[in-house]
Amino acid sequence: MQRSASIDFSKIALAAMVVALHTEIFKETSDYLSFVFVNGLLRVAVPVFFIINGYYFYNIVAKGKPLMPWVKRMAMLYAVWMVLYLPFYYPHHPRSIKDDAEFVLKLVIGYHHLWYLAGSLGAGLVLYAVRRWSDAKLLTVAVLLFVIGAIAQYVFNYVNSSHLYLNKLFNNYWLFRNFLLLGFPMYAIGYLIAKGRAAALSDGAILAWMIVGIVALLAESSAIYFLHPVRDHFDNCASLLIACPAIFLFVLRRKGTVATDRYAKISTVIYFIHPYFVFALMGLAGMHTGTVLFAISIVLSLLACTVVIPLDRRLKLLL
Repeated sequence: MQRSASIDFSKIALAAMVVALHTEIFKETSDYLSFVFVNGLLRVAVPVFFIINGYYFYNIVAKGKPLMPWVKRMAMLYAVWMVLYLPFYYPHHPRSIKDDAEFVLKLVIGYHHLWYLAGSLGAGLVLYAVRRWSDAKLLTVAVLLFVIGAIAQYVFNYVNSSHLYLNKLFNNYWLFRNFLLLGFPMYAIGYLIAKGRAAALSDGAILAWMIVGIVALLAESSAIYFLHPVRDHFDNCASLLIACPAIFLFVLRRKGTVATDRYAKISTVIYFIHPYFVFALMGLAGMHTGTVLFAISIVLSLLACTVVIPLDRRLKLLL
């Protein structure tokens, strides 16, 4: 079994970026620095994960593999981890129908970081349904949907409507952070890259594209910071559409293989398990968000790999 070393190692870095995002790295150093990382640079992690998934999803379509084994695997992972995190989002003392509705909504869209699994499943299903579209049509629709999601993100943060129902509507992050407006566009880009649609780009062009994308993302997140958003939650920065495909292409062009999936599994463990440590350190130990919380959470997540990976070899349910 030969795997791309650059992709597997990059997935560990991406998972660490998610931890840094959730722990608000640099919060104790500089509010601005923390913001441009947490709501800017670090936001490339999940979209690049989606692109990687879309890249490998192409094998299912190209080789005519049945879709159902993939669907069952994704659904099983989602169900298992949602059960493991159930104590964090189950309404122990529901006070209204709204609490029950929010609980059901979490079951559908995913709790906290687990929305990524629901987003992957939904994105894959949509991509499989439109797999016979022309590349131009697929890319156009993907870009259009991403732009709609980015616009919805800005509406969420900046439109302060006096209309009660509009405020309630816009005050829902799942309107833009979902399988259709974020997951599917990135899946489609990864899928098209796997088809060789970026093969003509030189390494120099990809590097320049990546630098432009990162600079644009820094500029956008800085503008968001100085414009004082109503909320500080930005998943769908517009510049991600530039930066993320370039970052993946840059990683993809690095040579080298590994004969084990251990590194990919380490990234998966870090991604799935780190909130346990983050919540415990904040709730039980009274730690504040920042770089120290990030460092300890990463170390504990890596240590957890020594238990979770062997356990998964027996259960085949966790990774």
